[in-house]
Amino acid sequence: MSHTPNYDAKVKSILDATTPGERVCALTGERWNMTEKDIEMFRHFNVPPLKVHPETYLKQMMALHTGYSWWWNTDMATGKPIITNIHPHTEFKVMNDEAWYQEDFTKDHLEINLNKSFFDQLYTLATTVPISAQKNFEKPHNSIARHSFGDKDSYFVEGSISNKLLFGSGAFHVEDSMEVTYSQNITQSYNVSHCSNLNRCIVARESRDCISSSFIFDCRDCEFSFMSSNKRHRKYLFYNEQLTEQEWKARMSEMDLSDFDVFQNYESDFAKLMSKEAIWPENFNEKCENVNGEYLNNCVNAERAWFSDGAKNIRWALWDNFTSDDNAVGIDPGSTHGYGNPASVNSSNCRFCYFATRSQNCEYCFEVYDSEHCFGCVGLRRKKFCIFNKPYTEEEYWEKLDALKCTMLDRGEYGDLFPQHFALTPFQHTPFQAVFEGTPEIKKQLGVRDFDASFDGAYGDWQGKEMREIDEMPKKIDKVGDEWIGRPIMDRSINRPFAVLAPELAFYRKMRLPLRRGHFVPRIEAMLFSLSMFEQIHVSCAKCGTLMTASKNTAYPERKIYCRACYLQYLETHS
Repeated sequence: MSHTPNYDAKVKSILDATTPGERVCALTGERWNMTEKDIEMFRHFNVPPLKVHPETYLKQMMALHTGYSWWWNTDMATGKPIITNIHPHTEFKVMNDEAWYQEDFTKDHLEINLNKSFFDQLYTLATTVPISAQKNFEKPHNSIARHSFGDKDSYFVEGSISNKLLFGSGAFHVEDSMEVTYSQNITQSYNVSHCSNLNRCIVARESRDCISSSFIFDCRDCEFSFMSSNKRHRKYLFYNEQLTEQEWKARMSEMDLSDFDVFQNYESDFAKLMSKEAIWPENFNEKCENVNGEYLNNCVNAERAWFSDGAKNIRWALWDNFTSDDNAVGIDPGSTHGYGNPASVNSSNCRFCYFATRSQNCEYCFEVYDSEHCFGCVGLRRKKFCIFNKPYTEEEYWEKLDALKCTMLDRGEYGDLFPQHFALTPFQHTPFQAVFEGTPEIKKQLGVRDFDASFDGAYGDWQGKEMREIDEMPKKIDKVGDEWIGRPIMDRSINRPFAVLAPELAFYRKMRLPLRRGHFVPRIEAMLFSLSMFEQIHVSCAKCGTLMTASKNTAYPERKIYCRACYLQYLETHS
């Protein structure tokens, strides 16, 4: 039995009149073909057809997210400084997680006004109710963490579960390491991106099951390898040359990676190797069936998906991990039957929600937890039958919801995403560049929220304080004394101060690596932005010339890409 019969009748009428054919994206002007399968998708989720290209819809989502942002803001409850991903230049308020979880924000409810824009009303509510500063799923211990799944003694990590990790994003089961992104099961390693099962590795990309190796790309089950690519089950490689154990140790003994200039030269060589010499497969998908996308593992029936593991029956999806099933046009890790969600985590049957966690049957909600049947709500926990944070009886709820959804549908609001003024951080620090190419044209088309990241004290209270310069930092780790710990240093490339942490210096000393000479945020962002994107391009296999589809990569636009058959043949011959 339908609880919103008037809305259901209206959207059915719209979909019955919708026919396949060419459409023009309302934002970009791009022409695209709406297929019968697309229309069935809208019917399946009981939503009106998209006004924009599905990829444009995902671009709008990425411009709303905060990425690897770290700002100083002010805790609404205490008035004290707090580290968060919510920029102080926005209108959104923040509160420490523990205090936030104790609040009942139904007290800040709004009455429904059918004569006023739904998004204007939601924005009023969203800028009244504070946002949790860290949004941790599990409480971290002695850590600076966001979206934590249980971090311990870790600093500036987000979306991770780690122990003694410095600077990381999407790092699962990582220990005693630094600068790790989108990787798992990493120990005693440095500067690792999209890898798994590494121990004592320095600068690694797309590699797994490797030990004591440095500057490796697409290597597996390798040990004692230096500056190597596309290798399998190998030892004692140096610039892809096979050496004896004695030869390899002799060459390694001649270099001093603890010297910044030496390390930087090898970083340059590694960038050339990845761009000019290494072979890239058309995608890094593995153990999948009927999929189209990039970085897909153990997925079934995934059409135009990116960075998903264990998902099935998804379309136009990002980060659909864990047990995701039957989701479309959104980000729904661990969720089912979701549509249009900028972030739905372990939830079911949600629509257009931005951080709905362990919730079901919620729509257009902004950071709700463990809730059910809520619409246009902000900051609620364990609530049911609420609209704009106001609780109703079940009968009242369905009656008012039907009227509101009909009004939104008539005005053309229902089915639209949160407007860009809901963005919580400046555009240049969103994850947009990791997934799409952030050109000036697309920024203008989307109407993204962009401003100087230094506004309103976001960099902390450093004005008027004595700053050291990066050029003053010793280039060799043995020359770095404890006096550098906590000393304010100015990164002139972004005009943002930073300091060396005590556990950071200890890590460099133990690993015999030079000090990082710049703020950690652009370093992590550069790692994330060098991934292959959601955006696809048509290319010819560099070996056989077969036309294929591959993901765009702005960091390595001239890389050698082989079709799957040629890539596997190359590995068999050369790895």
